[in-house]
Amino acid sequence: MRRAAHAQARRGAAVRRGLVALGAVVLGGALFATPALTDASWVDSERAEYAMTALKVPAPVFDPTCTLSPGLLGLDPVGTIVWTVPTGYTIANIKFGTYNATTMLWEDATGSSNVVTTGTAPNYTTKFSGGLLSGLLGGQKTVGMYTLHPSGWASGWQSIFAKMELLGINPTCAVNPPPA
Repeated sequence: MRRAAHAQARRGAAVRRGLVALGAVVLGGALFATPALTDASWVDSERAEYAMTALKVPAPVFDPTCTLSPGLLGLDPVGTIVWTVPTGYTIANIKFGTYNATTMLWEDATGSSNVVTTGTAPNYTTKFSGGLLSGLLGGQKTVGMYTLHPSGWASGWQSIFAKMELLGINPTCAVNPPPA
């Protein structure tokens, strides 16, 4: 009897192991099975369109010529440009600067005593003077301005290039091509 009970217990354990193995195979097959094909599709004939444009901030508009007066012996040079504020902007939107050829960066000159602007909207005259241009030994400088939109976007720089030789001899001034 004992033998029969022991044999029955072994058969029960074998059946349980078989059921566990079968469950593992069924569960494994369910986890790694590929989905069945279907006739469903995601096709929609509607479409949407949207057009947008980038903000293009216009630069100040310079007259085609500028002047450079070297002053006595080149000690008090003054570059003068006549320009117009772009439509839709005021003089408060215009920022002034000088180009540093060493760093190749524009340096802010807005509010500098060396930059004086006169006139009434939309036509102005700005004089860049003194240390901004050079002095007794001659030299050269690029000075200019740009328009700043209230959003923070800005136009390209509109500038002039002023140059004179030793003691202010042969002063020249040229308007650089406007920004694209």
